[in-house]
Amino acid sequence: MSTALSIDSQVKEYKRQIINSINNISQDPKISKLSEKNFPISLNSPADNWKVFYYNNKIQAKALTSIIQQKDSIEDIESFLKTIANEGCYQTSESHKLYFNDQVRKHIRKII
Repeated sequence: MSTALSIDSQVKEYKRQIINSINNISQDPKISKLSEKNFPISLNSPADNWKVFYYNNKIQAKALTSIIQQKDSIEDIESFLKTIANEGCYQTSESHKLYFNDQVRKHIRKII
């Protein structure tokens, strides 16, 4: 039982460290004008939402932390981060992918 608690606390601590690092992703000033304020996410026209997501590092960081919170092991988290860093996208469902920009991918490469 003690070992299970120890592993659980290690996973929680690893998640905390990774999430803190991800939340420190800076926004490229060249593309910071493309933000949720200027280009609000629209439920009526979801085709344009990818631009807001792709070019806003803070929104991408929120997506990353949300997915990391759902992972159960350090190996799952590392595998997820390697997928983002190497492939630049994450399959959320059979028909949907989240694409991550180069600045976010470079930041993740530094983490792993």
